[in-house]
Parts: sequence; structure tokens; C-alpha cells
Amino acid sequence: MAHYQLGTVYKLQDNPAAAIAEFETARDLSPRLAAPHFQLFGLYRQAGRAEKAAEELRIFQGLKKEQDGAAVPEDMEWCQYAELYDPSTPRGPLRRPTRSGAGKTGGRFGGPGSGVTALVGADGRPDLIAWSGGRVALFRHGRTLAGQHRSGGSARRAVYRARRFR
Repeated sequence: MAHYQLGTVYKLQDNPAAAIAEFETARDLSPRLAAPHFQLFGLYRQAGRAEKAAEELRIFQGLKKEQDGAAVPEDMEWCQYAELYDPSTPRGPLRRPTRSGAGKTGGRFGGPGSGVTALVGADGRPDLIAWSGGRVALFRHGRTLAGQHRSGGSARRAVYRARRFR
């Protein structure tokens, strides 16, 4: 699956040689996947390799007939990382936790660009990252302030630094 996705990136970057190499690897690793055969058909055709294009089209059409009506259709857009990013809608400023660590937050998180997201901690319990402007804080188990960082740099760098407290 990763080789297929990498082939797609190379194809979008107008690098057909690298795209062909990655789609061929994807095809060789999972010959029952129809998508790499279809991509190779198009790339071979564009490269003037008519025989290889015809062979890939024949294989693709055969696989699609076999998969017709399958309970789980082939989905090349899905990957194991697809569900990691789930943005939340801010619902106003975050208030200080009312339980342990309540006096340690140093104020509220709010204003434009503020938010909160949950992470699964190493112990399987949820941790929270809250941010506002250049300030990021990590709350272990959603309550206890584990660390915070004020950054004049990017929010991405600030989140990275706050996560290092884990």
C-alpha cells in the first residue's frame, strides 16, 4: 500500500519513471490489487510501451470482474494513518482543570487559533494537548499538567516540544 501511495505522489510530481518503479513494486507485493495494474496501464501507455500497457489493462479488467460485488471493495485511498488526524471544533476557551494540577496551568487557553486535542498516552489513557497562540501544554490523563511551552516559532514546533514531556 505504501508503494502505491508513493507511486501516486511521484505521478502527481510528474516523475513517471519513479512512479512506474513504485507501482511495479506495489503490483509485485500485492498482485491481486487492481489499482497498481491500472496505474501501470496508464503510465506504460503514456511512455509508448503498448505491449506492457495492454497486459496491465488485461490483468486490471480481470481483477475488477473478480471483485465485482465483493463485500469489501478495494479502497486505495484508505491507509492506517487516515484516522489519526481528526480536527476538533473549538468551543470557547479552555478553563483550568478543576482536579489535580488546577493551579499549575497559569491561566486559560483561548482566542484565535486555540484548540485542544486528545492523544492516547503510553498507558492507554487519554492525554490532552491544549494550545493558544504560541503556548502549548500537555495534560496527562486530561488533568495533570505534565509540561508546557511558550514558543515564538511555529505551532508544530511547540506541539513537538510539549509532547517531549510525555
